[in-house]
Amino acid sequence: MEIRKSYEYDRMTHQETEILIRKYLNGETTAEEERLLALEVSREDAPSDWKIIAEILGELTIDEALFDRIMAGRKPKQDVVTEARADEP
Repeated sequence: MEIRKSYEYDRMTHQETEILIRKYLNGETTAEEERLLALEVSREDAPSDWKIIAEILGELTIDEALFDRIMAGRKPKQDVVTEARADEP
């Protein structure tokens, strides 16, 4: 997927990812941790033993994580309604 190659995010270390995998398999992760984990295990250069975790997490979680990263990098649009009201006498 082209978006994964072009979108930058802070990668976790191998050890951090392994810890998060253990937490996930024990049912101890938050939704945010699962999104972070999804980004790590779905990388093209991720170790092959992580690929099964990507399959367990599923495409929906991975796509949600990618969407969240993209949206976090965007600049918020100005509120047109608020600006228009500010111009009123």
